[in-house]
Amino acid sequence: MAVCLVAGAALGPVFDFLYHAVINAAQKVAAFRPILNKLKVTMFTIKPIFNDIVKLNKVLQRPQEETDKFIDMLRQGEKLVQKCIKVKYWKFWKKHEYKKKLDNLQEELQWFFQIFVQADTCREIKRVRVGVDELIDLVKGDCMNISPVGFTGFCNLSTSNEFVVGFEVPLQEVKEMLVKDDQVVAISAPGGCGKTTLAKRVCNDDKIKGIYKDNIFFVPVNKTTTWREIVQKIVKSKGVNVPQFQSDDEARIVLENFLKVTCPGPTLVVLDDVQSESESLIEKFVLPIPEYKILLTSRFIFPRFSSTYKLKLLNDEDAMTLFLHSAFKDRTIYVQDNILQKMVRSCGGFPLALTVVGRSLCGRPELEWVERIQKFWESIFTTNISLLHILQSSIDALDGQLKECYLDLALFPKGQKISATTLRDIWVELYNLSEDGAGPVTLLFELYTRNLANLTLAREGAADLFDNCNDHFITQHDLLRELAIHLSSKEPVNQRKRLIMDINGNEIPNYWIDLNQQTFSSQILSISTDKMFSSVWPDIQLPAVEVLLLNFDAETYSVPEFIEGMRNLKVIVITNNGSCAAKLNMPQLDHLEGLKTITLDYISFFSFDWSMPNLRNLKKISMVACKIGEAFENCTHLPSMWPNLMEINIDHCQDLVRLPSELCQLVHLKKMCITYCQELLELPEDIGNLTELQALRIHSCTRLQELPGSVGDLKSLTTLDISDCALIDNITERIGELCSLRVFNMRGCTGLIDIPLEVKELANLELVICDQEMEYFWKTFTSHVRHLRIDVPKEDVNLRWLHKF
Repeated sequence: MAVCLVAGAALGPVFDFLYHAVINAAQKVAAFRPILNKLKVTMFTIKPIFNDIVKLNKVLQRPQEETDKFIDMLRQGEKLVQKCIKVKYWKFWKKHEYKKKLDNLQEELQWFFQIFVQADTCREIKRVRVGVDELIDLVKGDCMNISPVGFTGFCNLSTSNEFVVGFEVPLQEVKEMLVKDDQVVAISAPGGCGKTTLAKRVCNDDKIKGIYKDNIFFVPVNKTTTWREIVQKIVKSKGVNVPQFQSDDEARIVLENFLKVTCPGPTLVVLDDVQSESESLIEKFVLPIPEYKILLTSRFIFPRFSSTYKLKLLNDEDAMTLFLHSAFKDRTIYVQDNILQKMVRSCGGFPLALTVVGRSLCGRPELEWVERIQKFWESIFTTNISLLHILQSSIDALDGQLKECYLDLALFPKGQKISATTLRDIWVELYNLSEDGAGPVTLLFELYTRNLANLTLAREGAADLFDNCNDHFITQHDLLRELAIHLSSKEPVNQRKRLIMDINGNEIPNYWIDLNQQTFSSQILSISTDKMFSSVWPDIQLPAVEVLLLNFDAETYSVPEFIEGMRNLKVIVITNNGSCAAKLNMPQLDHLEGLKTITLDYISFFSFDWSMPNLRNLKKISMVACKIGEAFENCTHLPSMWPNLMEINIDHCQDLVRLPSELCQLVHLKKMCITYCQELLELPEDIGNLTELQALRIHSCTRLQELPGSVGDLKSLTTLDISDCALIDNITERIGELCSLRVFNMRGCTGLIDIPLEVKELANLELVICDQEMEYFWKTFTSHVRHLRIDVPKEDVNLRWLHKF
C-alpha cells in the first residue's frame, strides 16, 4: 500500500512550524509583511483541509517521493522565514532576494496543495456516508486518541521477543480456517495455553498481513466491555473521534459504514479473551460485509459458532523445549533428567506454567528442585484450578517482600496498565523503601524476569524508569492476577491485608453488608466499580488502611465517606476508566494527617473544591489526563492547602494553557513534571522562587516557546528536561547560573539553532541528551565542562503509552 501523508517525517508538526513562523515573522518584520500576510492567508485557508488529511490517515495514496518533496518544501520554507526575520534594514539587496523566494514559496505551496482537492472531497463523502456529523471531529495531535479502557487498535503486535514452540501447526490451521467461508473463527482453550499468543502470531503472519494490511483491529474484551465502547474505539483507532452512542443500532450503523468507507477491502477484528456471557456481543459483530472476518479467543466454547479451533496443550517434546529455555539461561543443564521429566510433566503442557515455573527455578540448586517436586508432583494439572496450584508453587518460592509486591499487582483491575510511578508510590509507603533508591526498580525487574509481570517501556533503557512519570507501564496476565487474589483471600475477610473488590453492577459483597459497622484490619483497599454501580456504601470501619485505590466508570463519582475513618491513610489512587473526565465528590480529608500521595486519573477539576481543608503533610500530587485548565485559573489557596508539597506531576492535561503563579509559592517543591500538555504556552515568570527545586521536566509540551529567565535562580536544580518541546527556539542566557545542574535533556528541540555561550559555566554538568544537530555545538564546550558526556539516542518511537489518550 502506498505510504500515507503522515508517514516517516511527522508532516503535521512540520506544517505547523511553518505556519507559526509565518505568523511570527509577519508581526515582527515590516519589510516582508505584505507577502507574509498573503502567505499566511494561503496557509490559513488550506490548514483545515490539511488537518483533516493528516487525521483521516491514508486517504491519499501518493508516492513517497512526493511526500518527501512536500516535507522538504515546508522545512525549507520555515528556514527561509526565519532568515527573513534576521535581515538587517539596510541590506536592500537581501530584502529583494528574499521577497522573490517568498513569492516562489507561495506559488509552490498553492500548486502543490491543489493535488489534494480530491482528499477534501473524499472527506465530505465520508461525512455523508457515515451519517454522524461527530465522526469528522478529528483527534488533536499527531497520534491516535486511544481511550483508557484498554483498546489496542491496529498495531504491531510484536511477538519477536517471545520464545514460542509448538505453534507451527495451530498457526497454519487457524490461517486456513480464516480463508474459508465462515465469518467467525474462535480459538478456545483453558487459561495459560497461549490463545492470545497464537492470535497475535496470526495477526503478524506475512500472509495474513498481506490480505488484511492495515485493517486489523485487536480488541481485549473483559466482563464490563460493552458493544458500543468497542465500536467507538475501533473507529477512534483510525484517527476519528465519535460521540457516545445512544443505542446499539446506532453503533451498528456507524461500524458498518466505517468498515465499508474507511476500511475498504478485507478486514479482521480480533476479540481477545471473550467471556461466556459475551456471546451476544460477538453476534453483533457479524455484519453483511464481504471479506470481513472475526477471530476470537476464549476459555469457553461457543456452540453458536462452528469454526472453533481447540488449542491443545504442548506435547512432551515441545513442553521440554520450552521449559529448558526458561530454566537454563546459558543452556547448561545441571539437573538430573528424571527430575526434569517430573517437573515438565507436572506442568501439564501449559505454556504459561512451563515458563513461570522454569524461570522461578533458574539458577536454583538441584535440592530446591527436588523439594518443589515433592510439594505438587502427585497432581495432574489439566484444568484452570490445577494451573493455579502450579503457579502458586512459583509464588511460594518468592521471598517475603517480592511476594508482597507480586500480590500488590492484583490491586489494579483486570487488563489495566499500571503506571510504574504509581507502584513506586505504593511500595515506598508500604515497605519503607527509599523513593530515590534502587529498591522499587529492583523489585519490579525481579517480577519481570520471573515472568510474573510484563514491562512496557516508552523508550529503550530503564535507568529513568520512575523519572519518566507515566511513560512506563506494567501489565499482568489475567491468570496471575486471579492467583494473587486467591492467595490474598485465604484469611477471614475482616483480617485480610489486601481487601480487593471487583463489583459488577450493584452487587456489593455480602460480607460487607453482613459486617456493617464492623472493623476491618486491612492495610490496603482496592475497589473497582463499573458504570452500572449506584449503590450506597455501607458504614465500614477501616482504620488501618494505608493505601486506597478506587477504579470506576462514571461521569460523577462520590468517594466513599468511610474514607474519613482511615486515620493511617498515606496513598490515594483514583482512576476513572470512563469515556469522559469525571466530576469527583470528595469528603472532608482534613483529619487525614498522614496522607502523603494523591494520584488522580481522568478527573475534571472544574468542580474541584480548592477551598478544601489543608493537607499539611501531602508530599506529592499527580494529575493524569485531567481537565484542569479553567480550575487552575482560580487556585489562590494552593500554598495554604499544600504547604509542604514536594512533587507535582501534570501529565496529558490537554486544556492546560498556563501554569498558575501560585505553584511558585510552594517553596518546598523539589520535583515538577509537566508532560504531554500540548496547549501549554508559557511557564510562570516567578518559577525562580522554587529555590529547592531539584528536577524540572517539561516534556512534549509542543506549543511552549521559551523558558523564563528566572530559571537561572534555581540553584538547587540538578535535572532539566525540555525534550520534544519543538517550538523552543532559544535557551535563556541565565542557564549558566544553574550551578548544580548535572543532567540536561534537550532531545527533540528542533526549533533550536544554537546554544548560549554561558553553558560553559555549568561546571557540574555531566550528561547532555540531544539530537545529532546539537551534538556539534556541545562538543565545542567539552574543554570547559570537564566531565561532560553527550548522548545522542537513536530514534526509538514507541506509542504504547497512548493506551488511554
